[in-house]
Amino acid sequence: MPLNILSHSVVKETTIQHGQLTGCRATSSPCPPLPQDFLWAGNGIFRSVTRTEFRAVALYHRVLTPGLIELSPQFQLLVSPVPREKVKDIIDEIRRYPDLEQLFYLYWRGECWEVFKPEQECTPYSCVCLDPYPEPAAIEIHSHGYANAFFSKTDNREETGCRISTVFGRTNRQLEVTSRVCIHGLFLNIDSNRIYQDINHYCHHVTDF
Repeated sequence: MPLNILSHSVVKETTIQHGQLTGCRATSSPCPPLPQDFLWAGNGIFRSVTRTEFRAVALYHRVLTPGLIELSPQFQLLVSPVPREKVKDIIDEIRRYPDLEQLFYLYWRGECWEVFKPEQECTPYSCVCLDPYPEPAAIEIHSHGYANAFFSKTDNREETGCRISTVFGRTNRQLEVTSRVCIHGLFLNIDSNRIYQDINHYCHHVTDF
């Protein structure tokens, strides 16, 4: 099935300077055209996103193109990690109601992270934000109560924007945590300790597949 996509950049080099992927330029090519934030590399088509808090590159479609260099998925946090005291506050709040799923939004406010727990309806198996139009967050956290930390089919279906997503689980035992970058329907698993300061002091990190 042909890719239904529109102009492209061909990757000539893979130098990263000041948090930006350099050496990529628009060029004429017999390859099908791609949108501006897509990169055509020797090992596939990648989608690149940059926002104030982070930049990321994720594989969109595996295709081999001789003559182009290869890329790999990338993630770089462009601001300070969430500080340890805020991490502890989130975990303490999760442990206050260990049997319920809970939701948190994190916003970068220019110099520091703000943690916001919206009004929500929580059960052991679901958590619904009661604000129909919440401010888009850079990081969204939800807990799974006693269940393991993993991304569900519902998460995959609903996480269509551009943000970092984190799940905490096993709140009645050794706490688990798993994180990923959401790139408009693409997902890139990342180590939680790249986002949260000293998270390994509180949690066992789980890579979600």
